[in-house]
Amino acid sequence: MVLFGGSPSGQGDVIADTWVWDGTTWSQKQPAHSPPARCYHSMATLGGNIVLFGGSNGSAQLADTWTWDGTDWSQHVTSQPPARSAAMMATLGGNVVLFGGLGGTDGNTELSDTWTWNGSAWTSQSPTNVPMARDSGVAVSVGGVVVLFGGQDLNAAALGDTWTWNGSDWTQVTGLSLTPPARLGAVGAAVGGQFVLFGGTTNTSNDFNDTWVWTGSAWIQGPSSGPSVRSYSAMAGPG
Repeated sequence: MVLFGGSPSGQGDVIADTWVWDGTTWSQKQPAHSPPARCYHSMATLGGNIVLFGGSNGSAQLADTWTWDGTDWSQHVTSQPPARSAAMMATLGGNVVLFGGLGGTDGNTELSDTWTWNGSAWTSQSPTNVPMARDSGVAVSVGGVVVLFGGQDLNAAALGDTWTWNGSDWTQVTGLSLTPPARLGAVGAAVGGQFVLFGGTTNTSNDFNDTWVWTGSAWIQGPSSGPSVRSYSAMAGPG
């Protein structure tokens, strides 16, 4: 497991360190090359490598692509998606799927574009159906699709919609009898073939500590006990 960068103080500072967890201990790496310092970037695994895109350096959104091969970072200078932070990213088959985020010429515009990375190049997708522009949602690959939930819309309001990406188009899942309350800053992971969602916030000082499980066709609320309320944490499954 690889960790890169972040904001240590929450006051605009960003760092550029690389750490690896081997299942027992953390070790800091000193690669010959490294992405510049950032936070709110997106990362996913593809073909044994870690793919990193975008983020914020504290004053501007970024639009660079890097991969980690276990020893060093390599920058890929190809046609890139527009700069953004807090985008949603997950791996499906032989591609990394990137959706939305916060970007635009003013650095404060919600995006609704879909891109795929095949290991060497980005391709802009043109789906028939497109989720509402957003940042800070959750995307997890499970059951042969990418499942996207929630985020923050153009008016800084929390969203509570569920979408799936099958490799060529988005489909909104409607008619659900039960769904998690709208939120942004939640975390998710694939566990046992299901998407587990935890926490988040309404962006109005209302944080969650609820657990939800997406079975592939329905949301089921998990146990009432668990970690305390929180948002913008991180969570990963067993792989």
